Amino acid sequence: MKKSIFILDICIFGLSITAHLIAFFKNLSNVNFLIGAGLISLMGVAQTRMAVITNLSKDNPKVKTMRRMNRLTVILAVALYFVPLIDNDFIVNIPTSFIFVVTIMLFTGNVSTKLPLNKYMGLRLPWTTTDEKTWKIANRLLGYITFPLVFIMLILYFITEQSELVLFIGLVIWVGIPTIYSFIKQKKQIRRVNYD
Repeated sequence: MKKSIFILDICIFGLSITAHLIAFFKNLSNVNFLIGAGLISLMGVAQTRMAVITNLSKDNPKVKTMRRMNRLTVILAVALYFVPLIDNDFIVNIPTSFIFVVTIMLFTGNVSTKLPLNKYMGLRLPWTTTDEKTWKIANRLLGYITFPLVFIMLILYFITEQSELVLFIGLVIWVGIPTIYSFIKQKKQIRRVNYD
């Protein structure tokens, strides 16, 4: 099992580098190429050191969840460089930014309910990174509201065709609700501790 996961990681990072090089030779600027290469390298190092980053054992399911999220981040990062080079007829009338943001929201929402408390992934706010209970509240709520919110965003996009406005409002609601709710919960928890 571990060997097959290791081979999968090598394939993903190998294909990512290949796609990134193709994008470079198809008129990607040198600065963008260096940024992308740096990000892929950092993600590769993070993939091998995930247990150390999270302070959990290698076999912990939470480490596996973070590795999955890291893999998809690499794939999405490379796609951000590569997809704009494809002919515009490939994506019918839907802006690539809308597709990418919705994809990232769906994946992040799916994984956020399982993320352990850490300082690298998830909804990292001053009050969520210091308390595990608040962390769980914020990230679970983020996960629970993601799918209904994306569904509403898609409907609104096709009704209004205002992708920037729909994205902006959707992202504010997506991050805002868990942020405000977890902040209120944290304040109530602090008051409760102070009264006791």
